[in-house]
Amino acid sequence: MSAPLRPLLPAIPGVQRRQPPVPIGDQQQKRRRVSNACEACRLQKSRCSGEQPTCTACTKRNTHCRYPQTEARQVRQRYEDLQKRRSAHEELLGLMSTLPEQDATELFLRVQAGGDITTIVKHVQDGNLLLQLQLVPETRLRYELPHSRDMPALLLTSESPYLNSLIYEAASQRALHVTVQGHERGRVQLGQNDCLQGEEEIPKENSDLSYLHNIHNVKLFIKSAATEPNHCVFPAEYASSEYRSEYVKPYHAAVFVEPRLENVKPSEWTTVSKDDTLMRDLLAAYFTHEYHLWPLFQKDYFLEDMAKPKTDDRQTPCCSSLLVIAILAYACYCSKKIPNRFRYWEPEGLGYRFLAEAKRIWEMQIISRKYRHLTSVQAALIINIVHHLYGLDKIGDTYGRKGWVIAQEMQLFDGNAHILSERVRNARNFTAWCLFGIDSHLAWQFFRRPFLAKPPMFALPDPSVNAAWYGEIWLRYPLSETLSPTNYGHVFKALSDFRIILGELCYASFGTDSKIPEEQAMAFVSRLLAWYKKLPIPLMPKNIVLPVHLLMHLDYQIVLMIVCQPFINDDWVGELIPKNIVSHAERDINVPSQDELSKLAKRFLKLDSGEQSDSEAGNSSPLPL
Repeated sequence: MSAPLRPLLPAIPGVQRRQPPVPIGDQQQKRRRVSNACEACRLQKSRCSGEQPTCTACTKRNTHCRYPQTEARQVRQRYEDLQKRRSAHEELLGLMSTLPEQDATELFLRVQAGGDITTIVKHVQDGNLLLQLQLVPETRLRYELPHSRDMPALLLTSESPYLNSLIYEAASQRALHVTVQGHERGRVQLGQNDCLQGEEEIPKENSDLSYLHNIHNVKLFIKSAATEPNHCVFPAEYASSEYRSEYVKPYHAAVFVEPRLENVKPSEWTTVSKDDTLMRDLLAAYFTHEYHLWPLFQKDYFLEDMAKPKTDDRQTPCCSSLLVIAILAYACYCSKKIPNRFRYWEPEGLGYRFLAEAKRIWEMQIISRKYRHLTSVQAALIINIVHHLYGLDKIGDTYGRKGWVIAQEMQLFDGNAHILSERVRNARNFTAWCLFGIDSHLAWQFFRRPFLAKPPMFALPDPSVNAAWYGEIWLRYPLSETLSPTNYGHVFKALSDFRIILGELCYASFGTDSKIPEEQAMAFVSRLLAWYKKLPIPLMPKNIVLPVHLLMHLDYQIVLMIVCQPFINDDWVGELIPKNIVSHAERDINVPSQDELSKLAKRFLKLDSGEQSDSEAGNSSPLPL
């Protein structure tokens, strides 16, 4: 028989029993609990990290990551399905009312036979699409006014040079004058009822513009639909042979083409996301939509360093984790692939996470005083721009001012002749001009003196001679067999020269109580007019087409008007008369007068409501300027 167990003593009050220490090797980190695992991990019975849009396990397996819907989301999905079904019925009624009688009868018989509405509608739409693809696809973009396809005649009476631009000519569906630097390649005068009427001139001697040729193809014009018989449209053969892709196809349909981008792995530079495909798409969106206007680094050098294999001795003076993450935060603002991209305050958003990570790394560099790097300056200004885009100017300015201070401490604006590496020297000079341009533009926007009183000492090279210094942005438009350059070097050089004048104008105008003297103001006007006359051929009013071209010309005209406006009532003798300059600027960008705006408002208000009389439209207030 076993001995009885020894009785236990009662616990002593106030004394806690210590647990025996656990060996370090036996300690295990507690796994983070995930409230909602993805469906792929549930099927594989593996641990899910819960990251969205793609978890770590799905990224490694290269599988589609999808999270099960909550009950609220399922209810919302059912509601959206009902809305789609309702839209399908509406689409069916629309088809039956517009199709020919025979086709509409066949459609009705298929519905009567019990066919699914959505399937029938999709079948008809796909059939129409296949028929269109069998013919010549329509890839031109035409901006239409709400009540008329034509530009109002009131806006066509001016002598604005932009009304003779190729982009307006190609989109207007009319044969306009084709004139480049006084050499007419051909002219066709259109009557009201005839598609080709009047005189036709034979092309003059050879020209250096390869995209204007075979003007006699204008005879191939065809008439538009019977609803508007006075319109003449360009057939696809004429559009493809007469104009380059950027003049007849929408810019947002173009694809950024850069072989260096295919070799980069953004996941090696950030822990925010592991989806390299998504982040490469974000970088492509940034270079397509934002890099032209607000560059801060040389694209080619950045992508080359970013694509270098990850090793312990990797040297990347033109790329860093901070810069990559800051660019991705900026890219989330301009990419349509990011849902709710403007809701920057939501922590679940990818843009919020990239921006928070960039600010965290920046603050760590400031604390450790390891911020005297070219990429740190570039990242600081990108963070500044992102905050400005979100309306957080005061927060963004703290990063911008610190970036400019660091750049001056690094002697970034002194020519960088002491840098031995030509590649690094070019990258520093490129960034110096970027910083100067942004500073001048922000000074003009916020009515302050620029931080940089003079431009960098390094003189910008001629883009026609050394285009590689700037790098090029190449685009591929739909159905185009060739790549289209954006003439990035000419854009950068022209914007920099314009911002030199703008920076000096801000330095003379702001910071003092007295206004700028008349003679000094007209001296700035004279420099602006000279800059406009010396624009390269791709940036002339006749040839501009990209958004950055239009914005640059618009800024130029606005600056001219603002500088000359205080002196329009003064008497001037000579070529530079402020009143005439303002009048020409308003004409060139079609700024109508109050009377003209009232006429337009009456017309469109009357058309918008069939019951509204002329007197009621006349009592309405004019459109605001």
